[in-house]
Amino acid sequence: MNRVATIFTAVLIVSHTACVHAGKPSQSQIRLSVSSQSEFMNLEPGTRITVVIPLLRSGGYVLPSMTVEGKGFDKTVRANDDFFGYEIAHYRVLARPEGGVRLRFDHADVRQGEKTHKTRTTKLPLFEAVTTERYVRIVFLVRESNSDHDMAVVAANDPVELDKITQAVSHRAECSTNETATCRWIPNGVAVRAE
Repeated sequence: MNRVATIFTAVLIVSHTACVHAGKPSQSQIRLSVSSQSEFMNLEPGTRITVVIPLLRSGGYVLPSMTVEGKGFDKTVRANDDFFGYEIAHYRVLARPEGGVRLRFDHADVRQGEKTHKTRTTKLPLFEAVTTERYVRIVFLVRESNSDHDMAVVAANDPVELDKITQAVSHRAECSTNETATCRWIPNGVAVRAE
């Protein structure tokens, strides 16, 4: 299990780093006024999204404890017996004919011990709530907050509404769905990365 825990930890670190640094919108993305206290990533056609989900016997997604053994580059990370593997779910961001995007689950790779298998379902269907909205964004909280979460998926059909829900998440750690916008917290322990 040491090897699996090491791989999982490396994936999480790389995923988190990639997400935070990819948060600045590009010229082709929607221009929205968002607080400097948050970073976000608008999802655009052609993007692939990877979601790394730890598999715990107790449920949930946060590893209860990990220990690091060794020094320098020769370190081994060990998770406790609650951790038995991880799932990497793959999504595609597709263009809608009328403009905007839609997300499609492709497959998941499940790693347990030394074995990996592909599946057509995911343990955490993270984007199932954003099926009708044309604009989808990942919001990263980069400030201290009362929220138990660090990332949210927000979506709307109108860029102005997308901006409003992004501000609610970034300013007040409020993530709620209404008739004009959808918001869903990404559980702590789950890493989301765009490729």
